[in-house]
Amino acid sequence: AFTNLSYLFLQDDFRPYLSLGVGVWNSIGLVNAASTAFGPTATLGFHWYFAESLALGVRARYGLQVVVESTQLSVFHQIVGVATFMAYL
Repeated sequence: AFTNLSYLFLQDDFRPYLSLGVGVWNSIGLVNAASTAFGPTATLGFHWYFAESLALGVRARYGLQVVVESTQLSVFHQIVGVATFMAYL
């Protein structure tokens, strides 16, 4: 769960944006155990409205996860790319 502040560069059919946020990462471990971490994010993406109520969204998110366990501090970097299709009714 994240709280984000976003800035839309354009309000046309093509809407690029930048978001900065902070929140909690929940990771499922494939090699290590699952973890929950606090950290900031930066997202760069766009929504392209090709019809009045239909849009394609693409975004790339960089995240920094900070884990504190006992007396050890661990930092993990993560980059996630996502494409979405949105329909507004």
